[in-house]
Amino acid sequence: NWDVSSVTDMTDMFLNATALSDLNKCAIHTAFSSNANWPYDWDEFCAAYTYVPDNNFEQALIDLGHDDVLNDFVLTANISGVTNLDVSSKSISDLTGIEDFTALTNLNCEYNQLTSLDVSSNTALSELWLGDNQLTSLDVSSNTALTQLDIRENQLTSLYLSNNTELYHIDIRDNQLTSLDVSSNTALITLLCSSNQLTSLDVSANTALSFLHCNSNQLTALDVSSNTVLTLLDCSFGNQFTSLDVSSNTALTELWIAETQLTSIDLSNNSSLERLHINGNQLTSLDVSANTALTDLDCNTNQLIHLNMKNGVTDQLTEFNATNNSLICIEVNEEDVDWATENWTYENGNIDIEVEFSVVCVPEGYTYVPDNNFEQALIDLGYDSVVNDFVLTENISGVTSLDVSSKEISDLTGIEDFTALDTLKCWWNALTNLDLSSNTALTYLDCGGNQLTSLDVSLNTALYALFCHSNQLTSLDVSANTALEFLT
Repeated sequence: NWDVSSVTDMTDMFLNATALSDLNKCAIHTAFSSNANWPYDWDEFCAAYTYVPDNNFEQALIDLGHDDVLNDFVLTANISGVTNLDVSSKSISDLTGIEDFTALTNLNCEYNQLTSLDVSSNTALSELWLGDNQLTSLDVSSNTALTQLDIRENQLTSLYLSNNTELYHIDIRDNQLTSLDVSSNTALITLLCSSNQLTSLDVSANTALSFLHCNSNQLTALDVSSNTVLTLLDCSFGNQFTSLDVSSNTALTELWIAETQLTSIDLSNNSSLERLHINGNQLTSLDVSANTALTDLDCNTNQLIHLNMKNGVTDQLTEFNATNNSLICIEVNEEDVDWATENWTYENGNIDIEVEFSVVCVPEGYTYVPDNNFEQALIDLGYDSVVNDFVLTENISGVTSLDVSSKEISDLTGIEDFTALDTLKCWWNALTNLDLSSNTALTYLDCGGNQLTSLDVSLNTALYALFCHSNQLTSLDVSANTALEFLT
């Protein structure tokens, strides 16, 4: 503890120092050797010792039996073979000395006060746990054996991981990262990078990924089409998706995508989904009829006018919240109507007041279009925007000509609200039934090449052209169609 900052001549300070122990010589040399006038070459006396200036770190080593006296030095032989070291929650601010733990495979120094850490000499490290410190940077480029890295709740702005190809677990939550490259980390199973400042995230190379938490960032898009074994995806809060494609993620059991500006989502391929939190978005329609494993559904605070819950598990839900929407009715299976009406109530906080449960719900001002191919054809023609079984009636009621030929349509339900329709072409589809009783303005109809077994055109008295060839009709009554000029 001597202050030698003003000493200019150390030549005779320790004479020959014959009474000093090797440890004392090492301690003195460590303290004074930076002074230009230090006359001794005592490096050799430090060879057997490791310098550990942080008293809390050294005390932790004493408590673990690797040292005996608090004196800033530890016998290197006591630590060089240590493979596991846990010094978490010890108020350590300096981990100098860690470089001589050359056999270390597992290091846990979470919940300390570290602002820097050099692990370049710890090349055997497999697991590194650094959560809840004050690190602003970290170099793990030499730690190529790393399989698990936890550096959550620090102050990192960047992290280079391209050399760490064995990593299967990365937790870097609650830092200040603006970018993250995990393209070389193809063994990744778990990636936790929430609460950063990421504007993009490429996980296309991480095909083994099972758990992805990227919530509370600034992402505008996320492609998880390559992550086919993904079981949990949390991309809620702060991110700004309008859509998310999870059609390839058939193993998903949990999906958290709250408050992201989502306007639509297709969950028809996610039959294993158990928990869905999709609240606080801009959805107008939600279909969970294919999600037969669902136990937890939160879709509150959207703009829903339609919710299809015909999945047969209405009574298995442990959590259900569809409040703060524009719903007047929720679709469930016929056998579930009474149970849902009794158990999912406004009083219990599940639904808004006066919302009912029914087998079919058609929102006011909308036309029911259950055939996805028919609705997609209407979208392609500009009459609709999202495949959700409903089309604004005002968008179609004035349409005079409609061509939906060769679209693999099997059900033309919804055609009844095309009340101004003059011309309809629906040839070469898979129709088995066609009800045109509401389309009394029709003058031209081509429904050839379908599977119709009957066709009633008795109310379509304005027809002048009817093409219904290549069906399975055994009879056709056109006695009311006195304006008919063409018939095949």
